[in-house]
Amino acid sequence: MRCRTKPESQEDAAARQLVSQSAIVVRGRRTLAGLIIFDDGRRRASMQFHCERRRPIKRGSLLCILLALNFMRPGSADMNGHQGKLTNAMGPDLKSFQGFSSNMSEAIQRLVEVPTITRVTLDGTRATAHVSLNAKALAALANIVPQLLRICPEGNVCWKADLGGPCLGNTPVASAGFSLNGSFGQASFDYSDVLDAGTSFQAVAAYQGSLLCKAAASDNAGQPPPQGKFMRLTTSLTLTSTNAAATEVIFNVVLTNAVLDGQPIKARNVTIDYGDGSEVATVVTASDGSASAQHQYATSGFFNATASFQGDRRYQPSSVMDTVEIGPETSLTTLTVTPMSPIATEDATFVITLKSGGPDMSPVAGAAITVDFGDGTNGTGTTDLNGQFILTHTYAIASSFQVMASFAGDATYSKSSASTTLAIGLERASTSLAVTTRSPVATENITFAVVLRSDAPGMPPLAGKPITVSFGDGFSGNGTTDSTGSISVKHVYATAGTYQLSASFAGDATYYASSAATTIATGLETSSTSLSVAPMSPVATESATFLIALKSGGPGTPALSSKTVSVDFGDGATGTGVTDSTGQVSLTHTYNAAGSFSVVASFAGDATYSASSATIALAIGAEISTTNLAVTPNSRVATEGAIFEVAVKSGGPGMPPLVGKTITVDFGDTSSDTGITDGTGTVTLTHTYATAGNFQAVASFPGDTTYSASSATTNVVVLIETSSLSLTVTPMAPVATETATFVATLKSGGLGTPPVAGKAIFVVFGDGTTAQGNTSSDGTVSFSHIYSTANTFTTSATFSGDAAYSSSQVTTPVTVVCGTCTAPCGSFDYTNRIDGAISPFGYNKNTATFGQTFSPSRTSVLSAFSFNVNLPTDLYFKAYLYQWDDALSRATGPALYSSDVTATTMASRQVVTITLQQCVKVTAGVKYVIFFSSSGLWGQFGTQVSSGYIFIQSDVISSGALVGINNGNDTTQWTTASWSVLTIYDLSCAVSFI
Repeated sequence: MRCRTKPESQEDAAARQLVSQSAIVVRGRRTLAGLIIFDDGRRRASMQFHCERRRPIKRGSLLCILLALNFMRPGSADMNGHQGKLTNAMGPDLKSFQGFSSNMSEAIQRLVEVPTITRVTLDGTRATAHVSLNAKALAALANIVPQLLRICPEGNVCWKADLGGPCLGNTPVASAGFSLNGSFGQASFDYSDVLDAGTSFQAVAAYQGSLLCKAAASDNAGQPPPQGKFMRLTTSLTLTSTNAAATEVIFNVVLTNAVLDGQPIKARNVTIDYGDGSEVATVVTASDGSASAQHQYATSGFFNATASFQGDRRYQPSSVMDTVEIGPETSLTTLTVTPMSPIATEDATFVITLKSGGPDMSPVAGAAITVDFGDGTNGTGTTDLNGQFILTHTYAIASSFQVMASFAGDATYSKSSASTTLAIGLERASTSLAVTTRSPVATENITFAVVLRSDAPGMPPLAGKPITVSFGDGFSGNGTTDSTGSISVKHVYATAGTYQLSASFAGDATYYASSAATTIATGLETSSTSLSVAPMSPVATESATFLIALKSGGPGTPALSSKTVSVDFGDGATGTGVTDSTGQVSLTHTYNAAGSFSVVASFAGDATYSASSATIALAIGAEISTTNLAVTPNSRVATEGAIFEVAVKSGGPGMPPLVGKTITVDFGDTSSDTGITDGTGTVTLTHTYATAGNFQAVASFPGDTTYSASSATTNVVVLIETSSLSLTVTPMAPVATETATFVATLKSGGLGTPPVAGKAIFVVFGDGTTAQGNTSSDGTVSFSHIYSTANTFTTSATFSGDAAYSSSQVTTPVTVVCGTCTAPCGSFDYTNRIDGAISPFGYNKNTATFGQTFSPSRTSVLSAFSFNVNLPTDLYFKAYLYQWDDALSRATGPALYSSDVTATTMASRQVVTITLQQCVKVTAGVKYVIFFSSSGLWGQFGTQVSSGYIFIQSDVISSGALVGINNGNDTTQWTTASWSVLTIYDLSCAVSFI
């Protein structure tokens, strides 16, 4: 039977929704009991009911609950006395329904007495209080108390920093279920939101009570409330990755609170280590705790990426790792071959290019490339910076080949390959044929060389190729070429003749066929003839034996028997003989005279063997001779003759002298002489040695057709010859400035004192000069010399000696005089004339130099000059002679004469004459100046204030004048400054010429 009720109003629906979490229903097969707590915020009511149906309850539970709710609507009367109404409403299906009034305090004692917080647990920054309830119930309700306890109002836990302080927060207790013996609930509090690190806190539980549960506050059984201390919240970090490209990855991180139900943590730095050694990235979490970063991996592979949060004041650190798999970038391989149609044995060039498969198709460098040439061989290499790998390959045969270039891939790029079909053509070959045996002959092996080469560049040899050789006489041979492309075959021709040869290569899979041909002419077998003589050195008139041996020139050189051999003995005689079984024949011959003979043994040849001969040069010796040499005297001096006596005899019996034989004597000094022996076998020669020394003299007989050569040697001692030297001078008293002739004469000290020519003579003239010359054929040598001054000089002439002559020297004094002139010589004397005096002259800053110029009328030698003076005895001066320059009015050149320093002997007027100690030549027409001067002597001699006078006269010297210069102590001004010239005066002076 159905429960009929009025349609549910909006208020009924709200009421049902309000109690949906507070209804405790116990359902049996036909019964339904429950407790409904109603709380709409304005009032609180409860309804306990018991409903029994006639039929099994399946889906009617809600109907009973709605009936109970209907009676609990605001404004409804208490449920007491309304059983009938409720029963009638339930209809025939409801057997009975019992309900209790919402005011249950009279009927039911409160279920909850004291809540207790048994402990506080900590997890990160979350504290959890565990709350126990001590409950009791009426016995009448004991069967439903366990269910009723679940609807007790949930109390709050107050969290305090200290017991007397305010609540930092209230947290409802979430009850997990209660039972009569004391059930529990728990409340959690995130204290890090309001407490600093190290802050202690306390938890106090309180219940407000209800119709069923008694309000109460916990006293923790008389103990202080449980407490805890601040701890940082634990965190949780997640890391996920997605591939944006082949090597590009996007990383996502999320940072949450591991305690507070995964609440996001914002504005925190999270580092990401990508696991490939690159720089670590740092990201900042957003409001939802997330952050992301993008990274490009350089290579493919597995990488362990790690996200890390370092923690801060509130949160503990955390990290997480994620393994990222990076796939390689795609690659593109291309293959080209040049030439397009290669041929066998020649290089083909393969260019492999590897590029990235990305949009830029950039070249891939450093990649390993493998090339399968399709003929069973491979090539490997690495791409360059342009992504290319170039290699060459030579195909051995002509065919079609599938070529593949492969890149196996690496950590960065995926594998790729390229292939092409290559048609290889045949190579041309060339064959050469040569006969390597020189002068081939019949019956002997002849060697033929065949060379097979490719026509490719460089013409490489072809090895391992079969070659067939046709010898042209009906026979052929074959062979396989070696590493040089060559074969060598041998063949023996039965007869001599001309043959056409050919060598051929049939071709193969690589090379075209080729062949070569040549012509060979075979000759007769050679023979060899040998000739020997005994004794080895025969002499005239004695018998000599000649042995001839004849052999074949073929292999083993066998002896040739029964062959006729002829011998020409070289002296007009001949002989013949037939070889025996050993190929030999012996002949004898006697030579009538000594000499050299060419002996020839000959074999003329026959149908089998070619001709041959042998020649020897035979020297037939002469009779022995002996030579003796004697020298008298044995010890001689150079330049004197020595006598050499040579005696030659036969070495035969009796040793007779050899008459009319030419004898040569080598004197040992590079000279020699010859002579002919007389009837006694003797020859006498004379020789003069040019130098002294020990000489080895050899007398030789060269031999002739009858006698042998012979010689004798002796030692000759030659002593050195003495020499003498003389020296003459012409004239005997040479004049200074004029030429004198010196003659040195060198003679030998030997017999007759002959002159000695070609010797060096050294002359010392005594005035510091020397000369040297060689003597002529008469032993003399002349020298010309000019002395510049008159004096006596010691002259000498020296011969230093040599290998033939001893040294010698001569010394001669030579007196040189000044020359004289025939009167008149131009001398003048005006010292007796005085027309005045001039000063100062001496040691004074105003002193002057006064001189007299003159010009000689002829070239002469100046011997003296004089001045009339009045000078103190302590005034020192020197006399000078200079050449005078009229144009510049000064002395010129160096002084022609300067005297020693002198002074007068008395302090009065006197004539001072200066006699020249040398020959001073003056030239006619040249002007000169003479003067006395103390310039340059100041402070060296006498006093500093001495001064004197020089006397003058009216002009009497037509070629000169009085000149003067105020030069003080400076002598250089004589030749650098102009003098004053007084033509109306002359010094009182005199000049003497010779």
